[in-house]
Amino acid sequence: MTVNDGYGNANVTFNHTSGTPDQDGVAARIEVNVDNTVDGHFTFGIGNDVTADTAVDLTTAMVLYEEYMQLPTYSADSPTVQVGAFTHGISSYQLSGDGTTEPEGTPLILHSGSGGSVAYKPEDGDYVWWVNNGGDMYVSGDITCGGYYATAEEWDREKYRLYGSSGLYTIGSIAIATFGGLTNSVTAFQTSSVQGHGWWFGTTAHEDSEGAMALTGEGLMTLAGGMRIGYGTDDTTSPEDGVLDIDGYIVIEDDITLSSDTISSDLDSSGTGQYSFVQPNGMVTKCGTISAADLAAETDDYFHVDFDDDFPTKCINIVLTYETTTTDAPSSIFGVASGETGFSVTNYDDTFSINWQAIGY
Repeated sequence: MTVNDGYGNANVTFNHTSGTPDQDGVAARIEVNVDNTVDGHFTFGIGNDVTADTAVDLTTAMVLYEEYMQLPTYSADSPTVQVGAFTHGISSYQLSGDGTTEPEGTPLILHSGSGGSVAYKPEDGDYVWWVNNGGDMYVSGDITCGGYYATAEEWDREKYRLYGSSGLYTIGSIAIATFGGLTNSVTAFQTSSVQGHGWWFGTTAHEDSEGAMALTGEGLMTLAGGMRIGYGTDDTTSPEDGVLDIDGYIVIEDDITLSSDTISSDLDSSGTGQYSFVQPNGMVTKCGTISAADLAAETDDYFHVDFDDDFPTKCINIVLTYETTTTDAPSSIFGVASGETGFSVTNYDDTFSINWQAIGY
């Protein structure tokens, strides 16, 4: 133990009295800056392969202050310590800020050195996590969050990349989307532009060749069961398997195909509200609606309906029903005279609309 010997104010030396080893080997000392009035600290120094009777300056191994410690090659910007093949460092144990922006005050800093990574590895295990100098973090196991996952407040269709760093299969957000009925911000689901790529929905019991629903990037959908459309946001009825249940109107602008049989095209092309369906056997079913307002405006004792040009010359059956929720509305009040150009309705109640269906060949 020495006082100021030219190598420190107050020291405990190990083979380093007055800076000179007594023997070949290793030299070390613990120095305390007792001559100072502030900034007190211990300095731990060590030297390898020293020579007896030859003065030597030791390498600082650690500096211990009242509230923190400095490690080898310490500087304010990049404190580091060599551990095996990896370089790590700590500048402070205090972490401030709200966690959503860059920390304020003096944060906890792990420094990797040039080109390195910050990592955690158990003594007898594989690496658990690591962060490279580019800010990318890798975790070898699962991540469990007790709160919620929050991304930066930036619009990006690739917030979550589901296959490596590729942007082909992602979940994100769009500031303003205008496809279909969209006019504002949306959640985005993105897939590859290669034909046949898309989204799969299924259960743990489904094979990859099975599923509940599939949607391709080209907008082609396959639904294994049924669908209900137009029943509102409070609909609690389950769709019926194999049934397309629609509450509302169907607007069709092209052919309807059932198996290999086509059911007309250009429905209601005449603008008269008449719709024609061509059956596989050549029969034609035409239907339409007579409004209560039209019935009330009729001055004759009957209301006549002219068929469109595409109706066959022979009408073999006409069915008339009231357009009302009353299922047992009387049909005996109707008198129908059929012919090649249409039919007439008599004895009708003009407070209700009339649905009609005609079959011909």
